[in-house]
Amino acid sequence: MHIDGELDDVKRIVGVVTAIKSEQKFGFIHGDDDEEYFFHHSAVVGAVFPSMQPGDKVRFIPSVGPKGPRAVAVKRVVPVEEGK
Repeated sequence: MHIDGELDDVKRIVGVVTAIKSEQKFGFIHGDDDEEYFFHHSAVVGAVFPSMQPGDKVRFIPSVGPKGPRAVAVKRVVPVEEGK
């Protein structure tokens, strides 16, 4: 379990949201390490869960939940517009 302030040294990876189950408040991410990660809406940082869509690029901390790989501290990656 992570405590606020201890997340600076934790490895984050990038992935793409592959599915969102809005009614059940969870989704899945395909990580750049080729793992499939479950995430709960409470793990989303800086975005409203229902606004997330399949195809969104995210950065997260890989973890292990009771049923397998889990993503925590999920944050949408917003591409920087060219020329700005």
